[in-house]
Amino acid sequence: MYVEAKRAGREGEFYVFHLGWPDISARYNAVGRFGRISEVATRIAGQLSGEGNSAAFREFAWRFVNIIARALVELGQRPDYLLIQRHVINIDALFIDSKPS
Repeated sequence: MYVEAKRAGREGEFYVFHLGWPDISARYNAVGRFGRISEVATRIAGQLSGEGNSAAFREFAWRFVNIIARALVELGQRPDYLLIQRHVINIDALFIDSKPS
């Protein structure tokens, strides 16, 4: 496909998505597009087990991620896995970002 795109003079319009080749792959933000902000927390917390004692932790994780996602959107930032991870580890940075200069 790349060869055909190059031959047609459309090399700049060619994108490939491949998890095995991140250097050449187009990026995909699985949590950046949503209808409701709570979808971000649902997508992330949904990866955790919800059975037995894990259900309480999953609910906690959902609430925590939801708070972070809402704050990011209010600050005009699009949530992604790295931003959410950064603020889960150090939520103070999110608070500092929200202070007016």
